[in-house]
Parts: sequence; C-alpha cells; structure tokens
Amino acid sequence: MSPKFTAKTNSNSLKEPRCPENISISMLSRDIYEKLRVLPDAQMTQLANHIISTQFLLDSNPRLAFEHAKFALSLAGQLDIVREMLGICAYRLGLYKLALRELITARAFNNSNDFIPMIIDCYRGLGQFKKAVEIAERMQDEDFNDEIKTEFNIVMAAAKADDGDYDGAIGILNRELRIKGLSTMERVRLFEAKSEVLDQLGRKKEAQELENKVYPILDKLEKTYEESFIVYDLTDDDETDETDDVTEPRV
Repeated sequence: MSPKFTAKTNSNSLKEPRCPENISISMLSRDIYEKLRVLPDAQMTQLANHIISTQFLLDSNPRLAFEHAKFALSLAGQLDIVREMLGICAYRLGLYKLALRELITARAFNNSNDFIPMIIDCYRGLGQFKKAVEIAERMQDEDFNDEIKTEFNIVMAAAKADDGDYDGAIGILNRELRIKGLSTMERVRLFEAKSEVLDQLGRKKEAQELENKVYPILDKLEKTYEESFIVYDLTDDDETDETDDVTEPRV
C-alpha cells in the first residue's frame, strides 16, 4: 500500500514537501537523534520528519527524497547528517557536483570516512578520473570498516580502469578477493567489479565466467530473502538548484 501523506505549512521560503503519515521520530537512529537534540523542540521535530522521509523514500522515490533532503538543509544546514542525506540523494540522482559538495562539507564537520567511496565515485561521474585515482591512493590507508573498505577498493579499481590502468584495477580486485572472511555480498560485488573490468579489456569469456559465478549466488540470496519474508508474513499478528541531467550513478 502506498503511504498516505499529510501537508504542512511553514514560513520557510522553500516549499515544504509533505511527509508520509506513517512515520514517527522513533524511527530515527540513536546517533541521529542525539545530533538533533541541539535544536529547539519544534525545529527538531520538523527536521526529524524530513530526515525520516528522506530515508523512507530514498529507494522507492529518490526524486521526492531529494526534495525532503533539500528542505532539511534549509532547516539545519549546520548539521552533518543533513549534508550527508542531501549528498546521498544527489548521488543517487546522478547530480555529482552537488553530491560532492555536500559530502565533502559533511566530512569537514565530522571527519568520517564512511562516504569516501561515494566522494571518489562522484569524481568518476564528473569525468575527473585522475582526480579520483589521486584521492583514492591518498586515502587508502585510512581507517574503514570492512564493508566500506570493500566499496572503497571497488571504486578505486574502477577509477584506475577509467584512467586506463586496467592491470592496477584487476590487481586491487584480486587482492581483495584473497581476503578471508568476506561476506557473500562483498564477494559478489568484487566479482561483478572484476567482470566489468575484464569486459572493458575485451576478455569477454573470463568476464562471463565470473558473471556465471555470481548469478546462482544472487538467486540463492533472493530465495532466502523471499522465504524469510514469507515466514514473517505468516507469523505476524499485526496487520538545491542542480536538478537536471539526471544520470545513473557510477558504482
């Protein structure tokens, strides 16, 4: 069922998008809630509604999520989470210049490495391949969690391939694939990235062999997810200015 929406009025010069009715401040993570507590109660509640709406709509309606993120920026642009949300939405819409600005600003606030792969990918999206490689090489010794580290290396490999260094790209991916303890999805993402580089090199057979490894894994994961969803269903008793030229994100 599609979410119902409720209109709000405000004195802000930017038109306020309507938030889904079935959201509440309890949906905020503890970390985000703590960041918002510095605001007056009314502003905090209004901002929380738009942050939650952004997260809620990001996959199903990224354009509308983007509108909520822009409005959140007008309420509290001094908060890193607001900059991050707008940057993520812009990235998803292929607005790489805006995404880059917001994600770099957010990192200046909190010094987090979580969005470094996305920042590098923005440079790729803008065609600045050498800049993407330069930043990746400068940041490769930073402290990342395992999942972010995998994404970082995938993006660094892609940037090297963009810049014509295919051997360097494959070397990075092979090194990562030798790591023990990778999650299934991390291994799938690395196989897919390597397959793409091989395809660019014209090594179609090798690329297809990797794709053939990925398909059954994804099918199994999808089946597992569907089965877990069915079990849950059966046992549950409760019923900014840059907005044009949208392209697919480069991952």
